Amino acid sequence: MRSLSIAATGMLAQQRNVEVVSNNLANMNTTAYMRRRTEFNDLLYQNLRRVGSTSSDSGSTVVPSGV
Repeated sequence: MRSLSIAATGMLAQQRNVEVVSNNLANMNTTAYMRRRTEFNDLLYQNLRRVGSTSSDSGSTVVPSGV
């Protein structure tokens, strides 16, 4: 499901970009209209964790063999 969420976010960003461009084109001859720009920010809010489970005694991560 994560890949669908990423795809949906990308489509929403592209839709917003098209809306801003079309608004700029429609209003470029309007007096005192200022051009708008779409700005995208990178979001890195995912916690990266090591594969395995945390041991409750020592707090260290137990890594399965082969990893």
